[in-house]
Amino acid sequence: MNQHADISTDEYNKTASHKSRNAGLSTLLLALISTQLKLASDFFQLIADFLGPKYEEGKSKANHYAKQAQDTADEYTAYGKEKLNELAKKGDEYTKQAQNKAGELQKEGEKGVEQAKKKGDEYAGKAEAKAGEVQKEGEKKAEQAKQKAQK
Repeated sequence: MNQHADISTDEYNKTASHKSRNAGLSTLLLALISTQLKLASDFFQLIADFLGPKYEEGKSKANHYAKQAQDTADEYTAYGKEKLNELAKKGDEYTKQAQNKAGELQKEGEKGVEQAKKKGDEYAGKAEAKAGEVQKEGEKKAEQAKQKAQK
């Protein structure tokens, strides 16, 4: 309380000496208001001194966590792009393999068609030859039957 009295007396003396004011009730009221403002200012300065470092520390931590989150997001993005590129390469490889296999199967199919065509032509030739033989034999038998009929 002694410190409060010293502040009040000091503020009273400052107020009284300002603009050559004399001691009196108006000077006492102005000194009292000035003392209250000084005490409030000191109180808010103490709060600011206490909270300032906490605020800065919180701000620093928030920036640190935001940076960590950004770094993690960047890592996941890079990893995702890498995996996407790997999958795209595998997809391209599979596409090429499928195209090669389709080409091979097409060639085999064409060979099979060609072989079937050759066999068909071969059997057609044999059938024509056999038909010619049967026709000749038929004509021969018809001639024999005709000769028998005439006898």
